[in-house]
Amino acid sequence: MNKEVFEKVKAVFDANEDLEQQIVTSDGQCFNDESDAFLHARGLQDSELKVMHRANLNDSEEVGDTEEPVKLTAEERIERAQKAESAEQLDQYAADEKAKTVLSAIEARRKELIAGSQSKDDNPDNASGDSQE
Repeated sequence: MNKEVFEKVKAVFDANEDLEQQIVTSDGQCFNDESDAFLHARGLQDSELKVMHRANLNDSEEVGDTEEPVKLTAEERIERAQKAESAEQLDQYAADEKAKTVLSAIEARRKELIAGSQSKDDNPDNASGDSQE
């Protein structure tokens, strides 16, 4: 985690005394709710989430020990795959995936994306809306 993100996390903790942890997305956005973080991260190229604990923060800029990757359940990983908007996202999700159900969901979504792309190519609309009568 870079210094800028670390400072942002620290500032959020300082402003919210009751907050014990934050979920941080790869673009440095901080969330209290894992679902909100997940929804935000799905649109990022790097969708990894990190949990930052107040107890692990100190005045040092050494932040390696404060980070803990969020472990998504198979159901959450399937949901993420179903909402993917590109083959690149699906490739990223499939890279380290071992669960057959999740891999099946990834491939099903890939087929949907391909079919959607083909139907647009096969059925071009008159984009300008002009009538050719």
